[in-house]
This record gives sequence, structure tokens and C-alpha cells, in this order.
Amino acid sequence: MSTPSAHPDHASYRATGFGNRIGWGQRPALLLIDVCTAYWTPGSPLDTSSNPASAASPEAMKRLLAAARASDIPVIWTQVSYRRGMRDAGLFYSKSKQLDVWEEGNDRGYDALVPGLEPKDGEEVVLKRHPSAFFGTELATRVGV
Repeated sequence: MSTPSAHPDHASYRATGFGNRIGWGQRPALLLIDVCTAYWTPGSPLDTSSNPASAASPEAMKRLLAAARASDIPVIWTQVSYRRGMRDAGLFYSKSKQLDVWEEGNDRGYDALVPGLEPKDGEEVVLKRHPSAFFGTELATRVGV
């Protein structure tokens, strides 16, 4: 992996001020996006468990979650959910029929939460229908970002 200073445009970015660090901020939070069994269940159309980095992700997320809760840092979750018939999935569903794993009433169980990675009472859960947790959701308004 190359360092940022090895990038050919590094010097010009630095000269314009784009290379400055801004730090970590004052209000940390843990955002867990779409943590469901669809990504780590063999047979799921969205299974990524054959990728070693993906297979290790749930355990890493559990450690982060424990640390956030122990430090009293807000934990925010996003979950995908579509109405029956996928009528609220829009063009995204036309592109990716696998999204039906999150259709209300789907009995395959791929929308289930990963054991050990479930929201606790009082933790914010933001429902989404698009690939981004930041676009077309109430994330910023519900958590005061």
C-alpha cells in the first residue's frame, strides 16, 4: 500500500490546504450498517463469507460494539426494509433482485440480525431503502449529526 505522500498530486493538495488533518471530532459514535445474516450465510444471494476479511467482520464489529457500549458512546444501526411486493425499492430493485431478502414477510431469514449484533433498547435504528445510510434516510436528523 502506498502512502499519501507518494501520490503524484500530494504536493499540490498540500499547497492548497487539502492535506490538513481535521482530527476525530468531539462526538464519537459507532455506526453499524446493515448487519444482517444475508452477508454471512451460505446460500444467501448476498453471501460474502468466502472473503476472509468479510468473514472476520462480525467478530470485529462485536468488539467495537462492546467498546462503544462500555464507553457510553452512542450506537446507531441501519437496517434495510422493503414493503411487500418491493414497491418501495424503486430502480435499485430493477438492478438487483437480490434485495428481496429484505422484503417484509420474506421467510428465508436473511434479514435476521447477526447473533451478538443486535440493537439494545435506546439505541437508534434507522431504516433505509437505498445503498447509502446517508442518502434518503433520517440518519442526520435523528441522531443530531
